[in-house]
Amino acid sequence: MLTSGRVAGGVVKISSMASPLSPFGAGSNETPLSLTFDGRTLGDVDAARRDATRFLLELTAAPTVDAIVLDAAAGLVITATHAEVLAPDLDQDTRTISYAGQPHRFLGVIPMWSSHVRRAELFGVADADRDWFDYYEAATSWHERVKRHFYVTGDRKLLAEVRASATAPRWRERRIIDVVQALRYLGLVMISRDVLYVEAHAGYLRNRAAYDMYFEVAVALTPSRARLSQWLAANTEHPEHDELQGLIESLFARAQDLLRARDQVALIGLRAMHDWATVDQALYHFRAAMLTVSAIMDTIAGFAQRARCIEGIPDSRVALHQKEFRRAVKAAGLNRLAEDAGQLGKYWSGLGALRNAIAHAPGIAGTVLRVLPGPATAKIRLSAEQASLLKNAAHDRKAAPLAWGLEVDAKPEPLLDPPQFLSAFLPDALAVADQLIDALASDLGAPARPDTVRSSGNDLTKFTHLAGVALPPAPDARWPARSAGG
Repeated sequence: MLTSGRVAGGVVKISSMASPLSPFGAGSNETPLSLTFDGRTLGDVDAARRDATRFLLELTAAPTVDAIVLDAAAGLVITATHAEVLAPDLDQDTRTISYAGQPHRFLGVIPMWSSHVRRAELFGVADADRDWFDYYEAATSWHERVKRHFYVTGDRKLLAEVRASATAPRWRERRIIDVVQALRYLGLVMISRDVLYVEAHAGYLRNRAAYDMYFEVAVALTPSRARLSQWLAANTEHPEHDELQGLIESLFARAQDLLRARDQVALIGLRAMHDWATVDQALYHFRAAMLTVSAIMDTIAGFAQRARCIEGIPDSRVALHQKEFRRAVKAAGLNRLAEDAGQLGKYWSGLGALRNAIAHAPGIAGTVLRVLPGPATAKIRLSAEQASLLKNAAHDRKAAPLAWGLEVDAKPEPLLDPPQFLSAFLPDALAVADQLIDALASDLGAPARPDTVRSSGNDLTKFTHLAGVALPPAPDARWPARSAGG
């Protein structure tokens, strides 16, 4: 069962999932992810969530899911146990969850219903919202009572209350999430078993391996890398051709490494117990991820240096965060790259705050934090300077510090939540890298990038749902097409 859940930056943070009912990690291959669906809302979702909702409902036919749908709307297609929330029995002071259309066949009973009614009075729920509140009080309290993993809803008001600090206490421990979050958690379950279902129907399942997902998503998140390949293919006589080809390949390999590290830390965060062993394992992947981000950025710098045969810069200073190198890059005619890299000053400082501590100092330290009555959780300890630099970097990237898992005001020292940070920071790092690659390719006069991301196959969209990442925008939607010197 889940023993603690809270909201951080719009993402449900699961502090602990207790064995043996956890669907995550080693020894959990027979435990499905139990999802309780709000059938009243999932049949009428906005266009932006329609494909994700359709895919999630399809996956209820997969063996990794145990689904129950409450009060399904007409036309909702879902492989699940159908149930309904009955009206309160005031004589018995209960409210019953029954199989759909079979009011005398119970799935469960909520005792002392009057105590739940008093919660509405305690929280000051307006009269106009009482019916709405009473329904979700019944549905989610039963869901919690029978120890199901997540309650999946499309109700905007409910999700807004879950995410707002003023109203979140009403729904504490109910583990209420939206469709996007449900797909991400289901993706982690399947990644942990290396079986990713991309089609699921009665009598028919089609699955692929985690390797396939990492390969395709890495390609999709760094589409501008293809422009460098096109440029290099047209310059086969370049004296550094083989070295440049190796750098292009390393960009792709490192993008996959980041996606794997992100998922491994997410799975560690969902373990039943967090102790010093948990901290140690999370730090292992965290350190590797931060150095890999730096390696990607330095690889772009190295490609620029070799492509234009820039000399006179020591290898240790061939880096886009170095002003000296950016001046040399600009002098070599790579104006766009120098300009874009120069605008990332706060980002470089935030990345350097972690990279330098890992690579050039004693390192970063973790701790096991327990806020009663919740369970212990693994955290990374930060200095005040590191926290300040990361906060500035988050703001510069248009992200809330809490969305990066940054707890600036924690006492006695700032803290960083590893799963939350890597979940947000690593996809953004790949977006930064792709912008810089695109700028470099434009400076070199490479052909424009075709919008091949969305035409590369239906599985890619499903992979992005399971990985919890967004496809990059089409070229003309992100920034105007660039040409050399223009």
